[in-house]
Amino acid sequence: MNAKFVELCQQHVVNVPDSPSQRLGRTVSAELESALLACLEKSRAKRPQTARDLSELLDRAPTAGSWSLDDAEAWWGRHERSQVTAAGASGSAASSSPGNTTSASPNSPPARASSSPSAPAARTSTGGFDQTMAVDDRKA
Repeated sequence: MNAKFVELCQQHVVNVPDSPSQRLGRTVSAELESALLACLEKSRAKRPQTARDLSELLDRAPTAGSWSLDDAEAWWGRHERSQVTAAGASGSAASSSPGNTTSASPNSPPARASSSPSAPAARTSTGGFDQTMAVDDRKA
């Protein structure tokens, strides 16, 4: 086995990831940074256990709610179309279905989750971080 591959696997298991502020070279709010790093915790017990837990962490960020649903839809519309076009141009086998984001660039928000017929999706965005979560009709 390649020594560099083994070293990379060891780093993945042991090393704490750089903070988003370090990686970006600009400040990210402590609340947003904390939410993102919580998702990368090595211990499963330290990660957000549910989408609701993650949503609550993201809602603490000062930029929470700075994007409207219309802003998020417009962003996804522009980027999904360009990803499908790029995938087709490169001869990729990626599907051109609207929800497919398999060819997402490193700078894009996380892919949208598909919603099940029993749980319609509500899309919100927190400071450029698009999140999709199921809506519980009983609370509406």
